[in-house]
Amino acid sequence: MKKLFVKSAERTLRCLVHRLRSKAIIRRFRLAAFLLWFGHLMVLVTVFFCVHLGFSNQPQYLVVGLGLLLFLPVLTIFRWIISSRTNCPLCLTPVLGGKNCSKHRRARTFLGSYKIVVANSILTKNSFYCPYCYEPTVLEVRQNPRDLADKHGADKE
Repeated sequence: MKKLFVKSAERTLRCLVHRLRSKAIIRRFRLAAFLLWFGHLMVLVTVFFCVHLGFSNQPQYLVVGLGLLLFLPVLTIFRWIISSRTNCPLCLTPVLGGKNCSKHRRARTFLGSYKIVVANSILTKNSFYCPYCYEPTVLEVRQNPRDLADKHGADKE
């Protein structure tokens, strides 16, 4: 009986989640999530490298430190461009871009950021909860209603 309930709950959950329109949108979500984590990692590496460069007397690494400092704004601008088009399929708010709208009361934060939770969820679980409407979205391509009608029509014959 318990197994039957679990299967019906999974089926219900699959019906209630939102899906994205195309594989290009899914790739954009994954790229924006990766760039968010990579940007945070690059800030830490740059700070560590600049502090290490300040305490050591090695001028040959000055070019690498300046290159890292110039790479961060370029990476940030590229991330802004990509993440501005990562919209929730229900509320159409960019989930990885800054909108400054009020968040849902159940939306979680990590280190004070809603974006980190969404990016982590995209990269690890292949789904996310929108921080604005708190609706679940799976990174799958939704089926076209015409394709579903054709399948149901073929079953009736």
